[in-house]
Amino acid sequence: MESLEQRLLTVCNDRDHGSHWIVREAISILYDLATETASSSDESMQRLHRAARKLEQSHPAMAALSGATRRILNTPGGLSEKAAEAARLLEEVDHAADHIAAHAQSLLKG
Repeated sequence: MESLEQRLLTVCNDRDHGSHWIVREAISILYDLATETASSSDESMQRLHRAARKLEQSHPAMAALSGATRRILNTPGGLSEKAAEAARLLEEVDHAADHIAAHAQSLLKG
């Protein structure tokens, strides 16, 4: 199993996948960092912010990535609230195609 640091480097260095995969992996990494219990709360929060900054800097033109990381980091509260927001975002990302297809179907039927 890859460590969080290895996963972060994989996403930061990825030039093969599209934005959907990169954004989903980034959110998953930030969720895992927010729920990590091995470090103090302050240290975990710093790691979360550093990881988000690395992700944003590695794909600066990817607005969806920046939006997702900002949404997590700007969530009021501590790590548990940020983890909950990341979980909500993962749910949204995982069901985005279903929502798009349902909306498109109603438009195509006229």
